[in-house]
Amino acid sequence: MKRVKFVGYTLVEVLVSLSIMGVILGVGFMSYRDLSRRQNISGSVRQVLGDLRFLQNDSLAGRKPTGCTGTLNSYNFRVIAGNPITTYVLEAECSGPPLTTVIVKQASLPVGTYFNALPVVNPIRFKTVGDGTNIVSGQSVILTIAGSGTAFTQTVNISFSGNAQ
Repeated sequence: MKRVKFVGYTLVEVLVSLSIMGVILGVGFMSYRDLSRRQNISGSVRQVLGDLRFLQNDSLAGRKPTGCTGTLNSYNFRVIAGNPITTYVLEAECSGPPLTTVIVKQASLPVGTYFNALPVVNPIRFKTVGDGTNIVSGQSVILTIAGSGTAFTQTVNISFSGNAQ
């Protein structure tokens, strides 16, 4: 009787290779998800920095938004309380009569990111014509932005002179 030789892999070899591939894919997916969350937080920080610089530039230039009657006093960055804290408002404060506040922009952080807490100084005022901010001289305000599902956080530091980084 002639023996037939089978060429191929055994069931055990196939199961071992599938298990190894499953572990590699699982680790890769977890790393990708963590990277995605970090990028989401970094994007939120870039958004907030962009809005702060917009306020700083317009206040230095003394540009009045539409609806601002009288004299422009300041541009304000106000974080709105909530659970979680995700919304902030850019507004212009104008002396009238009467004293008016014009909302320039209302923004929300991207889904999955939030401010850890309300800032110590809220609103942060960028005074006109280079008069600085309402932050005490020599101090700064730190906005901490976090993401759900990760311990990774990033901060935005606003100095008393109005420099945001």
